[in-house]
Amino acid sequence: SDGFVFAIRNGRGTAAPSELSDNEITARVRALREAFEVGAFGIAPYDMNQAFDLHQRLFGGVADQLAGVRRLVIAPTGALLSFPFAALIERSPVALVANENYNAAAWFGTERAIAYTPSVKAFANLREFARPSSATRSLVGFADPSFTGADGGLDRLGRHCQSDGATPP
Repeated sequence: SDGFVFAIRNGRGTAAPSELSDNEITARVRALREAFEVGAFGIAPYDMNQAFDLHQRLFGGVADQLAGVRRLVIAPTGALLSFPFAALIERSPVALVANENYNAAAWFGTERAIAYTPSVKAFANLREFARPSSATRSLVGFADPSFTGADGGLDRLGRHCQSDGATPP
């Protein structure tokens, strides 16, 4: 083991040694990410068993602390920086794998919102100086703007945003 997994909840901390070395984590993340990349033969199926095993080995030692958590902040390091934790699987997918039944899998990101921070120190600093939002309205943004071309791209998007109106397709 090269490291530790820490969980802090309600002022209580738990530390557990990682079951995997940095090299093992790198190899597992690389293998799981193959399903996110188009290769010569298309997209590989996602290895749900491997995603479950990685979840167990990363969070098994702090599972009690994570029970019932609805919002989770993660400060990953190394290869885990390039992996979406929501793609881990919490419960054994054995019955689902043969049919590639991804919809029925117990995805780690389904039961909780996951946020990422570059470090525990950065998170603590942000929490220290954070103030409640004074926004009067929520913002949800979706975009696929044309950055070039005759339709004006970002200029047109900017005009619509300033007018507080919906942006036509």
